Amino acid sequence: MSLRASDIAPSETSRLFLYREDEGERKFLLLRKSYGDRLYETPGGSIEAGESPDQCLEREALEELGIEVDPEDTEKVLDGRIQATPRGNYRIFGYTADLEKIEDLELSGEHSSYVWASEARIQELNSRGKIIEGLEPLIHSISDTD
Repeated sequence: MSLRASDIAPSETSRLFLYREDEGERKFLLLRKSYGDRLYETPGGSIEAGESPDQCLEREALEELGIEVDPEDTEKVLDGRIQATPRGNYRIFGYTADLEKIEDLELSGEHSSYVWASEARIQELNSRGKIIEGLEPLIHSISDTD
């Protein structure tokens, strides 16, 4: 008997969809991985044992961006949504926050650079296979709820 991805419990992850308004257009923060496939992704990561999605959000923001994020200053926009990818299924807890005030981010070694990308730019990166699979529709669905 072989297992399918749908037979395995999903990995749990918290993702932070940071945005700012730039010339009347909402732009999302994307980080470029510094290893492997070097794809763009949003800040976040796996929820560790005994950790809540909110605690994971705080830890990942500090580790990956060098900033403190209070979950009370964010809006939870994805509350355990299942996202299927070729790498497996993920239960995603997603938060949005407006980062107008933050100028300098201190990236960890996990990421080599960052970009503020409009939805059009995200779609273009996605069409070229430069963005982590499944991210573009998540950002689009978040933008549609605002």
